[in-house]
Amino acid sequence: MKRFRWLAIILAIGLALVVYACGEDDDDGGGNADNEAYQSCDWEIHDPLIVAGKMHLGEGRIDEAYLAFRDAWETCPGSVDARMGLALTCQLELERRMYAMIDYLLSVYPEATGKSFFSTLQSVLFNQMLPKAQEMLEHGRFVQSAPANWSFYIDRYPFIVQGEFEDRVIVDMGGEWDLADAVMIEAGAEFYTALIYTLCAYDLTLDWYWVQHMPDISGMEIPEALRAILGWCLNVLEDPNYPMFMILKGEVGLRYLARAGLSWGSTFTLVATSAALMLLETDDQTDDVMGYVDENGNGRWDEGEPYKLPHIGGMTPDQNRNWLGMLSVALSLGYSAWDAGPLDVDPYNPNKVSLWEFNFLLEALGLEPVLPDIRFNLGPFFNFPKHDQLKQIMLFVIRLLYEALASDETVAG
Repeated sequence: MKRFRWLAIILAIGLALVVYACGEDDDDGGGNADNEAYQSCDWEIHDPLIVAGKMHLGEGRIDEAYLAFRDAWETCPGSVDARMGLALTCQLELERRMYAMIDYLLSVYPEATGKSFFSTLQSVLFNQMLPKAQEMLEHGRFVQSAPANWSFYIDRYPFIVQGEFEDRVIVDMGGEWDLADAVMIEAGAEFYTALIYTLCAYDLTLDWYWVQHMPDISGMEIPEALRAILGWCLNVLEDPNYPMFMILKGEVGLRYLARAGLSWGSTFTLVATSAALMLLETDDQTDDVMGYVDENGNGRWDEGEPYKLPHIGGMTPDQNRNWLGMLSVALSLGYSAWDAGPLDVDPYNPNKVSLWEFNFLLEALGLEPVLPDIRFNLGPFFNFPKHDQLKQIMLFVIRLLYEALASDETVAG
C-alpha cells in the first residue's frame, strides 16, 4: 500500500514539474504575467488597492475586497496579485454564500415540498453560483502564469466561520499563498463547478419529511454516527413514493453530467498536483498556508518530512499517512473520471479505481479494512450513463459500508 501511494505521488510530481517549468519561463522579476502590462502599470494606484483588498478580505468584507481587487486589476491588467485577490475573494464568496443560500431557501420554504425547494436550489446554483465558480477558475489559472518565486501574503483569511455574525473564525488560512496554492485554488473552482453540474443533472425531488428528520448524531461515536447517516441515506434512496429521486433529467442531465466528469477529474488531479508542487518548494515554509515541515532545516523537502495544512499544522505520522492515501486515491479518481472522455490519459486502457484503495479511511477511523478489491470506472458513468446508474452505485456503496459498520459493531460487542 505504501509503495502504491508513493507511486501516485511521483506521478503527481511529474504533473507538477510541468506547471513549475511553465511558471519559470515567464519570470519578469515580479508578480506579473505580462511584462508589457507590468511596465505600463500605475503602481501608485495599484498597490494601495491590493493592501485595501487584503484588509477587507481579512475582516470578511467580501464585497469591499472584491471591488478593491477588481479596481487593481483594471488599473494593472497584468497584475497577478490582483487576480489572486479576486480568486480568494470568489472562493470565500462561494463558501459563505452557499450556506447563506440554503439557509434562505429553508426559511422561504419552511413547509416546502421536495420539488419546490430543490428545483429552486438548482436554479440558484446554475444561474448564480456557477458563474462565480467560473470566474474563480479563470483567476486561478491566470495566477499560475506567474514566476515560480511569486507569492501573495495575507495576514488573515477567515475561510470557515461560525456565529450569527460570522465572527468566530474556525479555519484561518492567512499566510503566504504561492504557485502550489494557486493550483489548489483552481482545484476548488473545479470542485464547485463539478458539484453544481452534478446536482443540476439529476431530479432531486424527495419527501420533505426526510429533510425534517435527519439523524441527530450529537454524542455518538464515529461508527455509530456514520451508520445513522448511512441508514438515513438508504431510507431516502429507497423511498417508494419518490422513485425519480437521483434519476438523470433526460438530455440536459446527460450534457451536465459529461461536463461534471471533466471538472471532477480536474479537481482530483489538481489536488494531487498542488500537493506535489508543495514538495518542490525551497523557500521558508514557516508562514506558508500549505506546505511541508522542514524538520532538518535544509531548505528543501526530504522523504519522511510531513505535510502541513491549514488548521492542522504539521501532520503527525498517522495524519501524514492518511493524507498520502487521500492523494493516491485522488489521482486514481481523477484519471478514472476522465476515462472515455476528451481528457482521457490512456485512451487504449480503462483507468479503474478499486474500493480496496479506500480502506485507509476505515483504518483511520479505527475500523477493520474490509473493503474488497472491487474495481470500477468513473469515465463511462459520466460519458455513457444510464438514467439510474448513480442511484444504483450509491445504494451499493452505502449498503456495503452500512453492513461493514454493522459487522464491526458485532465484532466489537
